[in-house]
Amino acid sequence: MENFNHTIERKDFEAFIHAIGFEIEHAQVKLIVAANAQMLFHYWKLGYFIRYYQKRLGWGGKVVSKISQAIKMNYPEKK
Repeated sequence: MENFNHTIERKDFEAFIHAIGFEIEHAQVKLIVAANAQMLFHYWKLGYFIRYYQKRLGWGGKVVSKISQAIKMNYPEKK
């Protein structure tokens, strides 16, 4: 196996590092946007589900606090 001893010019190396940094930042932003969109959809579904049962079964507005308490009791590790 041959041993290649190439020198890397500083400007090329800095450009390469900058490109890698940009890709990491870009991926992080995309991940945050996707997570935020998923959470927004999740909360919309929960609200829709609660509203559906309020209308269907005649639940009042106070049921939301009861739901909150039941979730905290049954799933204490969830935030």
